[in-house]
Amino acid sequence: MTSRPPSQRPGRPRQSDPGLPEAGSPDVLLTLASVLGLVVLGITVTAHVTGLRPLVVKSGSMEPTIPTGGMVLVRTIPAADIRVGDVVAVERPDRTRVTHRVTGIVLESLRRSSP
Repeated sequence: MTSRPPSQRPGRPRQSDPGLPEAGSPDVLLTLASVLGLVVLGITVTAHVTGLRPLVVKSGSMEPTIPTGGMVLVRTIPAADIRVGDVVAVERPDRTRVTHRVTGIVLESLRRSSP
């Protein structure tokens, strides 16, 4: 005859493993909140190091590629690096940003007035 541990003998309720928290317990919720916090921290540090900034698209001008309310990540690049087909966000004089796809590039020479 084989002997069973006391927790598995007939007539006795099975005991849960004391090393594992039950779903919905404060320990599980705290662990999930900690993991979420680490993910957000990682995204924040990565964005800071790479120069990326989040931007919310407020109009439907970029739909269906970017929906209204969609979030995009932007970074500053030299104007010379912009190509046809790129999506750019440009700051207006009133400090609002507009987001558009580049459909063409016109090169103009800068004229300087002589003193």
